Amino acid sequence: MEKFSRFRDAGTGIQVFLPPVAPTGSSSPLTALLSLPLLLLAVIRGLLLIAVITLWSLFELSLGTAMRGAFLNLVLALLGIFPEKQVVSPSSRNRAAQVPLGSPKAGDLILSSHSSPLDILLLLRIFPKARVLLPVLSPSPQASPIPSGKATSTSSRSAAQRRRGPSSYLPESLRGSVEGKTDETPQTRRIEGWKVSDSIWQALKVIASCRPLELGSEGVTRADLVDLDSLKEVGSPLIVFPEVVTSNNRALLKPAAAAFPSSWADTYSSTGSLRSLKDGPTFFITTIKYEAPTPLSASPITTVPRSLPSLFFALLSSVPAYAPSIRILNPAESITGSSSSSLSDSRAGTAANALRRGIEDVVADAWSNLSRLRRTALGWTEKDAFLTMYAKR
Repeated sequence: MEKFSRFRDAGTGIQVFLPPVAPTGSSSPLTALLSLPLLLLAVIRGLLLIAVITLWSLFELSLGTAMRGAFLNLVLALLGIFPEKQVVSPSSRNRAAQVPLGSPKAGDLILSSHSSPLDILLLLRIFPKARVLLPVLSPSPQASPIPSGKATSTSSRSAAQRRRGPSSYLPESLRGSVEGKTDETPQTRRIEGWKVSDSIWQALKVIASCRPLELGSEGVTRADLVDLDSLKEVGSPLIVFPEVVTSNNRALLKPAAAAFPSSWADTYSSTGSLRSLKDGPTFFITTIKYEAPTPLSASPITTVPRSLPSLFFALLSSVPAYAPSIRILNPAESITGSSSSSLSDSRAGTAANALRRGIEDVVADAWSNLSRLRRTALGWTEKDAFLTMYAKR
Protein backbone atom coordinates (compact mmCIF):
# COMPACT_ATOMS: atom_id res chain seq x y z
CA MET A 1 0.00 0.00 0.00
CA GLU A 2 2.06 2.82 -1.35
CA LYS A 3 -0.11 5.59 0.04
CA PHE A 4 0.77 4.47 3.58
CA SER A 5 4.50 4.90 2.94
CA ARG A 6 4.30 8.32 4.64
CA PHE A 7 3.92 6.41 7.91
CA ARG A 8 7.26 4.65 7.58
CA ASP A 9 9.72 5.50 10.31
CA ALA A 10 12.19 8.04 8.94
CA GLY A 11 15.18 6.56 10.76
CA THR A 12 14.68 2.87 9.96
CA GLY A 13 12.33 2.85 6.96
CA ILE A 14 10.13 0.30 8.74
CA GLN A 15 6.35 0.40 8.38
CA VAL A 16 5.04 -0.52 11.85
CA PHE A 17 1.30 0.01 11.42
CA LEU A 18 0.11 -2.10 8.47
CA PRO A 19 -1.12 -5.59 9.46
CA PRO A 20 1.17 -8.47 8.46
CA VAL A 21 0.08 -10.76 5.62
CA ALA A 22 1.23 -14.16 4.43
CA PRO A 23 3.90 -14.07 1.67
CA THR A 24 2.51 -13.77 -1.86
CA GLY A 25 2.56 -17.03 -3.75
CA SER A 26 3.04 -19.14 -0.63
CA SER A 27 -0.23 -21.06 -1.09
CA SER A 28 -0.10 -24.61 -2.40
CA PRO A 29 -2.54 -27.43 -3.23
CA LEU A 30 -1.93 -28.76 0.29
CA THR A 31 -3.30 -25.50 1.70
CA ALA A 32 -6.57 -25.93 -0.19
CA LEU A 33 -6.72 -29.61 0.79
CA LEU A 34 -6.37 -28.83 4.49
CA SER A 35 -8.77 -25.89 4.58
CA LEU A 36 -11.92 -28.01 5.06
CA PRO A 37 -10.50 -30.23 7.87
CA LEU A 38 -9.20 -27.10 9.61
CA LEU A 39 -12.64 -25.49 9.36
CA LEU A 40 -14.30 -28.54 10.92
CA LEU A 41 -11.64 -28.58 13.63
CA ALA A 42 -12.28 -24.88 14.24
CA VAL A 43 -15.95 -25.61 15.01
CA ILE A 44 -15.00 -28.26 17.58
CA ARG A 45 -12.32 -26.09 19.15
CA GLY A 46 -14.70 -23.13 19.19
CA LEU A 47 -17.38 -25.05 21.11
CA LEU A 48 -14.79 -26.22 23.62
CA LEU A 49 -13.49 -22.65 23.94
CA ILE A 50 -16.98 -21.34 24.75
CA ALA A 51 -17.38 -24.04 27.42
CA VAL A 52 -14.00 -23.25 29.00
CA ILE A 53 -14.63 -19.49 29.04
CA THR A 54 -18.06 -20.05 30.63
CA LEU A 55 -16.58 -22.25 33.37
CA TRP A 56 -13.77 -19.75 33.88
CA SER A 57 -16.22 -16.90 34.38
CA LEU A 58 -18.15 -18.93 36.96
CA PHE A 59 -14.98 -19.92 38.84
CA GLU A 60 -13.67 -16.33 38.93
CA LEU A 61 -16.91 -15.15 40.51
CA SER A 62 -16.48 -17.62 43.39
CA LEU A 63 -12.72 -18.24 43.66
CA GLY A 64 -11.17 -15.07 42.25
CA THR A 65 -7.87 -15.60 40.44
CA ALA A 66 -7.05 -18.97 42.06
CA MET A 67 -7.76 -20.98 38.89
CA ARG A 68 -6.90 -18.25 36.35
CA GLY A 69 -3.58 -19.76 35.26
CA ALA A 70 -5.10 -23.17 34.56
CA PHE A 71 -7.99 -21.74 32.55
CA LEU A 72 -5.66 -19.46 30.58
CA ASN A 73 -3.54 -22.47 29.62
CA LEU A 74 -6.68 -24.18 28.31
CA VAL A 75 -7.85 -21.10 26.41
CA LEU A 76 -4.47 -20.56 24.77
CA ALA A 77 -4.13 -24.27 23.91
CA LEU A 78 -7.54 -24.28 22.20
CA LEU A 79 -6.47 -21.20 20.24
CA GLY A 80 -3.39 -23.16 19.16
CA ILE A 81 -0.95 -20.95 21.07
CA PHE A 82 1.89 -22.52 23.06
CA PRO A 83 4.13 -19.69 24.31
CA GLU A 84 7.80 -19.99 25.15
CA LYS A 85 8.95 -17.95 28.17
CA GLN A 86 12.52 -16.98 29.00
CA VAL A 87 13.85 -14.83 31.84
CA VAL A 88 16.94 -12.97 30.66
CA SER A 89 19.80 -12.11 33.02
CA PRO A 90 22.53 -10.20 31.13
CA SER A 91 24.94 -10.25 34.06
CA SER A 92 24.87 -14.04 34.35
CA ARG A 93 27.86 -15.85 32.86
CA ASN A 94 25.70 -18.83 32.05
CA ARG A 95 23.02 -17.38 29.77
CA ALA A 96 21.33 -20.81 29.48
CA ALA A 97 20.81 -21.07 33.24
CA GLN A 98 17.27 -20.75 34.53
CA VAL A 99 16.72 -17.46 36.37
CA PRO A 100 13.95 -17.38 38.99
CA LEU A 101 11.38 -14.76 38.05
CA GLY A 102 9.72 -14.27 41.40
CA SER A 103 6.20 -13.01 41.95
CA PRO A 104 5.30 -9.33 41.48
CA LYS A 105 3.81 -7.57 44.49
CA ALA A 106 0.94 -5.11 44.64
CA GLY A 107 1.87 -2.00 42.71
CA ASP A 108 4.63 -3.61 40.64
CA LEU A 109 4.52 -2.88 36.91
CA ILE A 110 4.72 -5.39 34.06
CA LEU A 111 5.86 -3.19 31.16
CA SER A 112 5.32 -5.02 27.89
CA SER A 113 5.67 -4.33 24.20
CA HIS A 114 2.32 -4.45 22.46
CA SER A 115 1.06 -6.04 19.23
CA SER A 116 -2.12 -7.96 19.99
CA PRO A 117 -5.07 -8.32 22.36
CA LEU A 118 -3.63 -11.74 23.19
CA ASP A 119 -0.72 -9.99 24.92
CA ILE A 120 -3.05 -9.76 27.90
CA LEU A 121 -3.75 -13.50 28.00
CA LEU A 122 -0.07 -14.37 27.60
CA LEU A 123 0.96 -12.04 30.41
CA LEU A 124 -1.83 -13.12 32.75
CA ARG A 125 -0.77 -16.71 32.22
CA ILE A 126 2.61 -15.78 33.73
CA PHE A 127 1.28 -13.24 36.24
CA PRO A 128 -2.23 -14.55 37.12
CA LYS A 129 -2.86 -12.02 39.91
CA ALA A 130 -2.16 -8.98 37.73
CA ARG A 131 -4.70 -6.49 36.42
CA VAL A 132 -4.57 -4.43 33.23
CA LEU A 133 -4.09 -0.65 33.11
CA LEU A 134 -5.69 0.88 30.02
CA PRO A 135 -4.70 4.35 28.77
CA VAL A 136 -7.38 7.03 28.73
CA LEU A 137 -7.05 9.79 26.13
CA SER A 138 -8.61 13.22 25.96
CA PRO A 139 -11.80 13.31 23.83
CA SER A 140 -11.48 13.42 20.07
CA PRO A 141 -11.83 16.97 18.71
CA GLN A 142 -15.36 17.54 17.47
CA ALA A 143 -15.84 19.05 14.04
CA SER A 144 -17.30 22.52 14.35
CA PRO A 145 -20.66 23.07 12.62
CA ILE A 146 -20.46 24.47 9.09
CA PRO A 147 -22.61 27.50 8.22
CA SER A 148 -24.78 26.82 5.18
CA GLY A 149 -23.31 29.76 3.26
CA LYS A 150 -19.78 28.35 3.60
CA ALA A 151 -20.48 24.77 2.59
CA THR A 152 -19.01 25.17 -0.90
CA SER A 153 -15.80 26.82 0.25
CA THR A 154 -15.36 24.21 2.99
CA SER A 155 -15.80 21.42 0.47
CA SER A 156 -13.19 23.03 -1.78
CA ARG A 157 -10.84 23.39 1.16
CA SER A 158 -11.28 19.68 2.05
CA ALA A 159 -10.49 18.72 -1.54
CA ALA A 160 -7.36 20.85 -1.40
CA GLN A 161 -6.30 19.13 1.82
CA ARG A 162 -6.66 15.74 0.19
CA ARG A 163 -4.50 16.90 -2.73
CA ARG A 164 -1.83 18.13 -0.32
CA GLY A 165 -1.31 14.64 1.00
CA PRO A 166 -0.34 13.52 4.48
CA SER A 167 -1.06 16.68 6.46
CA SER A 168 -4.83 16.31 6.17
CA TYR A 169 -4.63 13.04 8.11
CA LEU A 170 -2.05 14.01 10.69
CA PRO A 171 -2.96 15.17 14.20
CA GLU A 172 -2.68 18.88 14.88
CA SER A 173 0.56 18.34 16.82
CA LEU A 174 2.25 17.08 13.64
CA ARG A 175 0.40 18.99 10.93
CA GLY A 176 2.16 22.30 11.53
CA SER A 177 5.60 20.82 10.99
CA VAL A 178 4.50 19.14 7.75
CA GLU A 179 2.93 22.33 6.35
CA GLY A 180 5.73 24.59 7.61
CA LYS A 181 3.54 26.45 10.10
CA THR A 182 5.24 27.02 13.42
CA ASP A 183 3.36 30.08 14.71
CA GLU A 184 0.25 28.19 15.78
CA THR A 185 -0.27 26.51 19.15
CA PRO A 186 -1.03 22.85 18.40
CA GLN A 187 -4.26 21.44 19.77
CA THR A 188 -3.56 17.75 20.25
CA ARG A 189 -5.02 14.87 22.16
CA ARG A 190 -3.14 13.78 25.23
CA ILE A 191 -3.05 10.92 27.68
CA GLU A 192 -5.27 11.94 30.59
CA GLY A 193 -4.39 8.96 32.75
CA TRP A 194 -4.75 5.21 33.19
CA LYS A 195 -7.75 3.14 34.24
CA VAL A 196 -7.79 -0.33 35.76
CA SER A 197 -9.80 -2.54 33.43
CA ASP A 198 -13.02 -3.88 34.94
CA SER A 199 -12.53 -7.26 33.27
CA ILE A 200 -10.17 -9.18 31.02
CA TRP A 201 -12.74 -9.25 28.23
CA GLN A 202 -13.26 -5.50 28.36
CA ALA A 203 -9.52 -5.00 27.96
CA LEU A 204 -9.40 -7.46 25.04
CA LYS A 205 -12.29 -5.67 23.33
CA VAL A 206 -10.71 -2.22 23.73
CA ILE A 207 -7.36 -3.36 22.34
CA ALA A 208 -8.97 -5.22 19.42
CA SER A 209 -10.80 -2.00 18.49
CA CYS A 210 -7.42 -0.22 18.23
CA ARG A 211 -9.03 2.84 19.82
CA PRO A 212 -8.00 3.59 23.42
CA LEU A 213 -10.59 4.69 25.96
CA GLU A 214 -11.54 8.37 25.94
CA LEU A 215 -12.35 10.53 28.92
CA GLY A 216 -16.11 11.03 29.06
CA SER A 217 -16.93 8.07 26.81
CA GLU A 218 -18.20 4.68 27.96
CA GLY A 219 -18.69 6.12 31.42
CA VAL A 220 -14.99 6.88 31.98
CA THR A 221 -14.50 9.81 34.38
CA ARG A 222 -11.50 11.33 36.12
CA ALA A 223 -12.52 9.50 39.29
CA ASP A 224 -11.73 6.23 37.46
CA LEU A 225 -8.11 7.20 36.77
CA VAL A 226 -5.35 5.65 38.86
CA ASP A 227 -2.81 7.72 40.76
CA LEU A 228 0.48 6.33 39.44
CA ASP A 229 2.26 7.57 42.55
CA SER A 230 0.06 5.31 44.72
CA LEU A 231 -0.04 2.09 42.76
CA LYS A 232 0.02 -0.12 45.85
CA GLU A 233 -3.50 1.06 46.66
CA VAL A 234 -4.73 -0.89 43.63
CA GLY A 235 -3.85 -4.08 45.52
CA SER A 236 -2.35 -6.07 42.65
CA PRO A 237 0.46 -6.05 40.08
CA LEU A 238 -0.41 -4.05 36.98
CA ILE A 239 0.12 -4.80 33.30
CA VAL A 240 0.95 -1.63 31.34
CA PHE A 241 1.56 -1.15 27.62
CA PRO A 242 3.59 2.09 27.47
CA GLU A 243 3.34 2.19 23.66
CA VAL A 244 -0.42 2.82 24.22
CA VAL A 245 -1.33 1.27 20.84
CA THR A 246 -0.31 -1.85 18.94
CA SER A 247 2.44 -2.23 16.34
CA ASN A 248 2.83 -4.97 13.73
CA ASN A 249 5.73 -6.53 15.66
CA ARG A 250 8.32 -5.51 13.05
CA ALA A 251 9.74 -2.75 15.25
CA LEU A 252 9.01 -0.92 18.49
CA LEU A 253 6.88 2.17 18.89
CA LYS A 254 7.97 5.12 21.02
CA PRO A 255 6.70 4.60 24.60
CA ALA A 256 4.65 7.40 26.10
CA ALA A 257 6.30 9.40 28.87
CA ALA A 258 2.85 9.66 30.47
CA ALA A 259 3.15 6.01 31.51
CA PHE A 260 5.42 7.17 34.32
CA PRO A 261 4.71 9.87 36.95
CA SER A 262 6.69 13.10 36.83
CA SER A 263 8.05 12.37 40.31
CA TRP A 264 9.69 9.22 38.96
CA ALA A 265 11.14 11.18 36.06
CA ASP A 266 12.62 13.69 38.52
CA THR A 267 14.19 10.90 40.56
CA TYR A 268 15.64 9.29 37.47
CA SER A 269 17.05 12.56 36.13
CA SER A 270 18.81 13.26 39.43
CA THR A 271 20.09 9.76 40.27
CA GLY A 272 20.12 7.81 37.01
CA SER A 273 17.91 5.05 38.49
CA LEU A 274 14.65 4.45 40.35
CA ARG A 275 16.08 2.36 43.15
CA SER A 276 15.75 5.21 45.63
CA LEU A 277 11.98 5.58 45.21
CA LYS A 278 10.20 5.10 48.53
CA ASP A 279 7.78 2.17 48.18
CA GLY A 280 8.46 2.29 44.46
CA PRO A 281 7.41 -0.50 42.10
CA THR A 282 9.56 -3.20 40.59
CA PHE A 283 9.62 -3.23 36.79
CA PHE A 284 9.07 -6.54 34.97
CA ILE A 285 10.19 -5.45 31.49
CA THR A 286 8.75 -7.88 28.93
CA THR A 287 8.66 -8.37 25.18
CA ILE A 288 6.38 -10.59 23.12
CA LYS A 289 7.30 -11.64 19.58
CA TYR A 290 4.87 -13.37 17.25
CA GLU A 291 5.63 -15.47 14.21
CA ALA A 292 4.80 -14.20 10.74
CA PRO A 293 1.49 -15.46 9.27
CA THR A 294 1.41 -18.29 6.75
CA PRO A 295 -1.40 -19.64 4.53
CA LEU A 296 -2.21 -22.19 7.25
CA SER A 297 -1.51 -20.06 10.29
CA ALA A 298 -3.12 -16.69 11.02
CA SER A 299 -1.36 -14.07 13.08
CA PRO A 300 -2.85 -12.66 16.30
CA ILE A 301 -1.16 -9.32 15.57
CA THR A 302 -3.84 -6.61 15.49
CA THR A 303 -2.93 -3.17 14.18
CA VAL A 304 -6.27 -2.22 12.62
CA PRO A 305 -9.74 -2.58 14.18
CA ARG A 306 -11.24 -6.05 14.27
CA SER A 307 -13.73 -7.86 16.47
CA LEU A 308 -12.69 -10.45 19.04
CA PRO A 309 -14.83 -13.18 17.41
CA SER A 310 -13.06 -12.65 14.06
CA LEU A 311 -9.65 -12.81 15.76
CA PHE A 312 -10.54 -15.97 17.63
CA PHE A 313 -12.05 -17.61 14.53
CA ALA A 314 -8.90 -16.87 12.52
CA LEU A 315 -6.80 -18.59 15.19
CA LEU A 316 -9.23 -21.49 15.63
CA SER A 317 -9.17 -22.23 11.88
CA SER A 318 -5.36 -22.22 11.75
CA VAL A 319 -2.91 -25.03 12.33
CA PRO A 320 -2.68 -25.24 16.16
CA ALA A 321 1.07 -24.82 16.49
CA TYR A 322 1.77 -21.15 17.22
CA ALA A 323 4.65 -20.38 19.59
CA PRO A 324 5.13 -16.71 20.52
CA SER A 325 8.35 -15.86 22.32
CA ILE A 326 8.10 -14.07 25.68
CA ARG A 327 11.30 -12.63 27.14
CA ILE A 328 11.42 -11.00 30.56
CA LEU A 329 14.33 -9.04 31.94
CA ASN A 330 15.43 -10.27 35.36
CA PRO A 331 13.64 -7.77 37.66
CA ALA A 332 16.73 -7.46 39.88
CA GLU A 333 18.61 -6.05 36.89
CA SER A 334 15.96 -3.59 35.69
CA ILE A 335 16.05 0.15 36.32
CA THR A 336 14.25 -0.43 39.64
CA GLY A 337 16.29 -3.47 40.69
CA SER A 338 19.10 -3.77 43.18
CA SER A 339 21.65 -4.18 40.39
CA SER A 340 20.62 -2.27 37.26
CA SER A 341 22.00 -4.11 34.23
CA SER A 342 23.48 -2.87 31.00
CA LEU A 343 20.48 -4.32 29.19
CA SER A 344 17.97 -2.17 31.05
CA ASP A 345 19.99 1.04 31.28
CA SER A 346 22.82 0.74 28.82
CA ARG A 347 23.19 4.43 28.09
CA ALA A 348 22.02 6.12 31.28
CA GLY A 349 25.09 5.49 33.39
CA THR A 350 25.13 8.83 35.17
CA ALA A 351 22.60 11.41 36.20
CA ALA A 352 23.95 13.70 33.48
CA ASN A 353 22.93 11.19 30.81
CA ALA A 354 19.62 10.61 32.55
CA LEU A 355 18.78 14.29 32.12
CA ARG A 356 18.73 13.70 28.37
CA ARG A 357 16.88 10.39 28.53
CA GLY A 358 13.57 9.54 30.11
CA ILE A 359 12.41 6.37 31.82
CA GLU A 360 10.54 5.52 28.62
CA ASP A 361 13.86 5.51 26.72
CA VAL A 362 15.38 3.06 29.18
CA VAL A 363 12.38 0.75 28.88
CA ALA A 364 12.46 0.97 25.07
CA ASP A 365 16.18 0.15 25.02
CA ALA A 366 15.54 -2.90 27.19
CA TRP A 367 12.75 -4.03 24.84
CA SER A 368 15.03 -3.60 21.85
CA ASN A 369 17.76 -5.71 23.41
CA LEU A 370 15.36 -8.39 24.57
CA SER A 371 13.47 -8.72 21.29
CA ARG A 372 16.17 -7.70 18.79
CA LEU A 373 13.65 -5.28 17.30
CA ARG A 374 14.64 -1.75 16.33
CA ARG A 375 13.22 1.34 17.97
CA THR A 376 11.29 3.89 15.92
CA ALA A 377 10.30 7.52 16.45
CA LEU A 378 6.63 6.72 15.76
CA GLY A 379 4.13 6.67 18.61
CA TRP A 380 0.44 6.62 19.40
CA THR A 381 -0.27 10.03 17.82
CA GLU A 382 1.03 8.80 14.45
CA LYS A 383 -0.99 5.59 14.87
CA ASP A 384 -4.09 7.73 15.45
CA ALA A 385 -3.43 9.52 12.17
CA PHE A 386 -2.76 6.21 10.39
CA LEU A 387 -6.10 4.77 11.53
CA THR A 388 -7.91 7.86 10.29
CA MET A 389 -6.35 7.40 6.87
CA TYR A 390 -6.86 3.60 6.92
CA ALA A 391 -10.59 4.07 7.54
CA LYS A 392 -10.80 6.29 4.42
CA ARG A 393 -8.81 3.99 2.13
